[in-house]
Amino acid sequence: MINIPYFPEISFLSIKIHTWGLFAALAFLSAYLLSLKRTKHKDYITNQIIIIAIFGFIGARILFIIENFSLFSKNILSIFYLWDGGLSSSGGIILALTAAYFYSKK
Repeated sequence: MINIPYFPEISFLSIKIHTWGLFAALAFLSAYLLSLKRTKHKDYITNQIIIIAIFGFIGARILFIIENFSLFSKNILSIFYLWDGGLSSSGGIILALTAAYFYSKK
């Protein structure tokens, strides 16, 4: 069996960077730069990528709250404690795609 090392986070100058977040950001940035290179409508792409990022983050947080409501039922304000973590990638994908669809229909 091959043992593959797994690094859930990287520490850099006392800052912890989660590898899944790093690679998600790199994928997002790569898609944005590739889209800018291949289109004449740079403002449209920039606006759409901002909308996708915002709604993707909101959707990821909302679905995490729904899936784990027992964690938030005692202290409802802890929903806003983003530094404690808690995102669901499927929620982010669903709301980001929905926002992109409605923005492209505009």
